Amino acid sequence: MFSLFTKLSCWYKPCHQVKESIFTAAIIWNNHPFTLMNHSLANDWQSAQADVFWNDIARFDHVLQLYENDVIFIDTLIGFVESTIRANQIAIVIATNSHLTALEAQLENHGHTIEKLIADHIFIPVSAEDTLDEVFVDDSVDENRFMQVLSNFLDHAKHNQKKVRVFGEMVALLWAQGNKDAALQLEHVANRISKQEAFIRYCAYPKELFTADGSDKSVCDCHSKIISGSEQQLDTVTYRDSLR
Repeated sequence: MFSLFTKLSCWYKPCHQVKESIFTAAIIWNNHPFTLMNHSLANDWQSAQADVFWNDIARFDHVLQLYENDVIFIDTLIGFVESTIRANQIAIVIATNSHLTALEAQLENHGHTIEKLIADHIFIPVSAEDTLDEVFVDDSVDENRFMQVLSNFLDHAKHNQKKVRVFGEMVALLWAQGNKDAALQLEHVANRISKQEAFIRYCAYPKELFTADGSDKSVCDCHSKIISGSEQQLDTVTYRDSLR
């Protein structure tokens, strides 16, 4: 049984896992068929092919995932990067060193050559730990430094005349360290930048960082879309609009 808090939280289970009446229809989005699972509430979950989600549905969104384990998270991140590659865009992945290692290993298992992706400026792996050290000053984020770092990546993409997609894990590092204010500050800075530069931002936090104190709501409110963290998202993405 779901409590009221659980239903309102970011990790509310997708609607096909709840005993409710669900209307399922196949529709067309930009010439791509995908399944829409719809109900009458704003927090209904929907499913779309990964390319349709990342290329069309969420192309200008700030996307959040609260994941249950690293297998689910890395699977989603692979789908994000591979969709970017297929779209001939640039994937900037600012992740922890351990997650970058896991991601690159799985990409190679999928037939990609990491060195070539980097040389072709399609995949730009960035250490979240090193970047955080660069922009974090006196227990807070130096917004000017952060904007300069991100602007350098965006300018590089413009030089190559390609669109960019950004995954960021610095916020999760800050939250895990107990510095929630700095994490939210960084989320808001990213939102301000996106008003000037239209690109997709994808953030992910381990679900275990959040408790029943409702602190997840402040994170959800910084994002426009939420994707499921309870199932793998390589080929199909389960998502809903944020309730902010």
